[in-house]
Amino acid sequence: MRIKQVIIRGFKTYKEQVSLVEDFHPAVNAIVGLNGSGKSNFFNAILFVISDHFGTLRPETRKTLLHEGAGPAVLTAFVELVFDNADRRMPIDKGEVRIRRTIAAKKDDYMLDGKHATKTEVFNLLESCGFTKSNPYYVVQQGKIAELTLMNDSRRLELIKDISGASVYDDRRAESFKVLEDVRCRRQKTDEVIDGIRRRIEGLEDEQRELADYQRLERERRCLEFELSDRDWRAAQDRIDATQVDLRDVGARLEEAQRAATALRMEASRAELDTQQLSAARQGLATEREEAEKSRAARVDDLARAQTELAHERARAKAGDKARRDAETDLARLREEVVQAEREVAEARESFDKELSQQRDLARRRQQLGARRDQLLAAHGG
Repeated sequence: MRIKQVIIRGFKTYKEQVSLVEDFHPAVNAIVGLNGSGKSNFFNAILFVISDHFGTLRPETRKTLLHEGAGPAVLTAFVELVFDNADRRMPIDKGEVRIRRTIAAKKDDYMLDGKHATKTEVFNLLESCGFTKSNPYYVVQQGKIAELTLMNDSRRLELIKDISGASVYDDRRAESFKVLEDVRCRRQKTDEVIDGIRRRIEGLEDEQRELADYQRLERERRCLEFELSDRDWRAAQDRIDATQVDLRDVGARLEEAQRAATALRMEASRAELDTQQLSAARQGLATEREEAEKSRAARVDDLARAQTELAHERARAKAGDKARRDAETDLARLREEVVQAEREVAEARESFDKELSQQRDLARRRQQLGARRDQLLAAHGG
């Protein structure tokens, strides 16, 4: 494997595109020229692509790598190396491999055979064929020969490993061990997380079982509540029906009571009328009694006068029997009238007492009817 072509444009002193292809020899190549002709920039261009010397570039460093001179400013630059891969040293099934690096003020890209690639992919490919980015002794700069002659054995051994590429595998081995350690730590953490998750799953399973029991009990509770609610509803409906029946009965009894109260009021009205009639009759009887009393008094007066006259007649009896007999006849008649008057007074008194008793009975019945009416009205109001 060798470099068979270098293409440069805009890099340092190479403003225009320069392509070196025919001047490279498969074995050894030497570049000579005057000072300032671009020999160092040519080597820097090669290192720019395959070395870590220009690994991380800040914006101001990128500007120093761009061509600075008269004419329009150069905004972008690239260096492309074409490798002869006939021996397939690079793990790519092609006769040649092209690696290009392009930079700008805010740009730093790699391309591999015309396709975009990352810096890591490019350097992994170079390291696989012997280019080490940390110790690029495949490009020996000025002063390196003297440094090599002064190295001790251990340093030379490291140099041989670097040149042969063995150090790359040592680095990768160390990185692999580090990765394994990281993996072990992560696995340990993962195992701890898994244990925690397992415990959490066990807890969740317990919670799931408790939730299932809770849901089952909740369903049973709801069923029981529904049964109780349905039973209460049926009982309440029965009570409502019974209450409606009682209400209808009470309504019927109330109507009957109202009819009875109406009848009682009518009967009370009739009793009141009878009472008034009895009162009028009582007043008539009282008037008749007074008249009878007056008649009796008059007859008593007549009797007294008759007795007086009888006494006079008796006194005059001696005067004549006829006058005596007449007087006796008048006396007997007067006595009969007195007896008749007394009989009429007794009958009037008996009739008055009877009317008074009936009036008292009517008043007592009127009070009873009023009390019954009040009871019916109180029951209707309740």
